[in-house]
Amino acid sequence: NYNNNSTNNNYISNNQPISLEVENKKLPIGDGAVPFAKCDEIEKKIRLGFIRKVYVLLFIQLAITFGAVCLTFIKKVREFLDEKFWIFYIAAGVALIVMIVMCCSRKAAVKVPWNYILLFLWTVSVAYMVMTSCAYYDKEIVITAIGLTVGIAVGLTIYACITKTDYTYCGGILSCAVFIFILYGMFGWWFGKWVYFIYCGIGAFIFSLYLIYDTQKVLGKFRVKYSIDDYACAALDLYMDVVNLFLSILQMTGVSQN
Repeated sequence: NYNNNSTNNNYISNNQPISLEVENKKLPIGDGAVPFAKCDEIEKKIRLGFIRKVYVLLFIQLAITFGAVCLTFIKKVREFLDEKFWIFYIAAGVALIVMIVMCCSRKAAVKVPWNYILLFLWTVSVAYMVMTSCAYYDKEIVITAIGLTVGIAVGLTIYACITKTDYTYCGGILSCAVFIFILYGMFGWWFGKWVYFIYCGIGAFIFSLYLIYDTQKVLGKFRVKYSIDDYACAALDLYMDVVNLFLSILQMTGVSQN
């Protein structure tokens, strides 16, 4: 409710209590005049809190996953993963069920503690699958892939934070690219060594773009952004970007050294 007679148009005036909608949250303002600059400050604080929560969850997820990967350096663990390969399929099934639940039920994806429980189940399942995959590579190859992944992920995150280019419009393009990538990968047994190397390189490129895309959605500076209630989904998306980037680099490194 704007007061056209006011000498300062940078204020909202109303004789009754009003509320401000920031990131789908109703924030009470109260009586009197409130500067627009204050509204922007509130919105920035809410988004900053959301970003912190997402990256704390992401750090925990990656710590669990790469901690599990390091266990594959132990010979007995590698033997167990090879002998009990059927557990891999159970983990894949759990991950699939969790993804379906989080995609189809927004209530489950945002309601505490169910969102945390689902995110934990997803992380443990994917971590076991990644650990099983790493068990078939030499220790040096796995360490190299981890180092490259960390370096690339940090660099791309910094780039996503400082660039003025909006990548959030690329969602549809990236979805189509991933679908084609997965479909083409089903015929991977046709690939020669270097064709497979190029294929994995394309995968690394796609998931690098996805990492930039999802990071900008978390930051909320561009056209498409996550709601502040979607911190579990945002952490899951960033986690899968990093994991898929790691697996692509791992396969590239393994092919190049064989």
